[in-house]
Amino acid sequence: MRSDWQKIVSPITYYHGTHDKIVPYENMHFIKANVSNGTLNAVSLEGMNHFILSKEYDLIKNELLKILNKSNDH
Repeated sequence: MRSDWQKIVSPITYYHGTHDKIVPYENMHFIKANVSNGTLNAVSLEGMNHFILSKEYDLIKNELLKILNKSNDH
């Protein structure tokens, strides 16, 4: 499956907390190494754990709204 990461062409915004105990932060390094920079928007959230959605709801909501607005423009 590792070779398939390079085939992703859809934009990805990937948030990862630096203090995530469920999915180690090293996963951020993996995704950066295996997904094209033109496709990936990798966002590290300093001090955050795995529960970004519930703790940073407005951040995630605003990002999703931007993505939806871009798709409606086309």
